Amino acid sequence: MLQLPIPVAFAHLLGNYEFHTSNYVMLLYDHMITFGEEVDKIWSRPFTLPTLLFYLNRYVTHLQYIVIQVAFHETTWSDSVCRRYVKFAGAATTSLVAGMS
Repeated sequence: MLQLPIPVAFAHLLGNYEFHTSNYVMLLYDHMITFGEEVDKIWSRPFTLPTLLFYLNRYVTHLQYIVIQVAFHETTWSDSVCRRYVKFAGAATTSLVAGMS
C-alpha cells in the first residue's frame, strides 16, 4: 500500500474536500435557479419512469454529498466503517460525476 508523507496526504484530503464542497455549492445553486422550471415542467406531469429517474438523480445526489461532507469531519470511525465509506465515496463520486455530465 502506498504511504504518503503526512503533509502530502493532508493536502490530498484537503483538495478532495474542497473539490466536493465546491461541486455541492454549484449543485445547490443550479437547483435554486432551476427550481421554478422543475415545478412547471416536472411536477405537473404524471408520475412515470422518466420522472422517477429525474427525482432520483436530482435529490439522491444531495444525500450522497451530505454523507461525503459529514465524513470529512468524522474522527471516530473504526477501520471497518472507514473502509466501507471509502467504497461508498468512490461509487458516489463516480455516479455524481457521470450524472452531471
